[in-house]
Amino acid sequence: MMTATPESYAGRTDIGCVRARNEDRFGLFPVLGLFALADGIGGITYGGVAAQIAIDSIQEFFAAYETDGAIENLDIQDASKHRSKRSVQAAFELANERVHECQNDPLYVGTGATLALLKFYEEGLCIAHVGDSRVYKFLPASDELICLTREHSLLNDYLARGLLKDDEIEGFAFPDVIVQALGFVSSVEPELIFEPTTPGIIYILCSDGLYKMISDTQIRRTVSRHQDNLERCCSALIDLANEAGGNDNITVVTVKV
Repeated sequence: MMTATPESYAGRTDIGCVRARNEDRFGLFPVLGLFALADGIGGITYGGVAAQIAIDSIQEFFAAYETDGAIENLDIQDASKHRSKRSVQAAFELANERVHECQNDPLYVGTGATLALLKFYEEGLCIAHVGDSRVYKFLPASDELICLTREHSLLNDYLARGLLKDDEIEGFAFPDVIVQALGFVSSVEPELIFEPTTPGIIYILCSDGLYKMISDTQIRRTVSRHQDNLERCCSALIDLANEAGGNDNITVVTVKV
């Protein structure tokens, strides 16, 4: 199976200025056309374990997916369905199963993870996520930044159902509650976006430790300034978040088509 390879990519994670440990994880797997970010949730110490399980699981899935016949060797229910066009959904299912199994150990009760990824195929790109990590797209020709994802939060759920008005957002009591993430229930429904690959476009995956500390305008300006050096771009974004207070772990993955 052919997989498109991006022109360049980079990733960086930072503990921030407040947290005692870093619960974020990311993975860059260019041979698989796979780039991912996970933000561990709950469990105080073991959110990072859940995030790492998520990253390891999707890497394992797509490594098997790229090898004919290897998927059946994975410990997944109904492995035959994973040869369909639902490969990304299936990867999320595997990651969710693995993280959910941790709940059987008292040490891991209450742990989970967000997951956002880019998966390049010969015919295009799939963007997928659960939780509140974000994926942006930067268009160099127009110097425009577009947020492609919508957080799976109680706040957005209330807004979508008409239970909350725009002028009530600031006073909402549970702005950080996530309604969907890996590990908490037996199944997840990732949001998927499919689009053709366009040379020059830069995709940015980030944990909430970035976008809750700096504005989209700051993200756009920084990506624009460092679009030819993605390592420097990741570092500059994280530096800005830390300068703003660094209240959470901060992770950024950048991928240039």
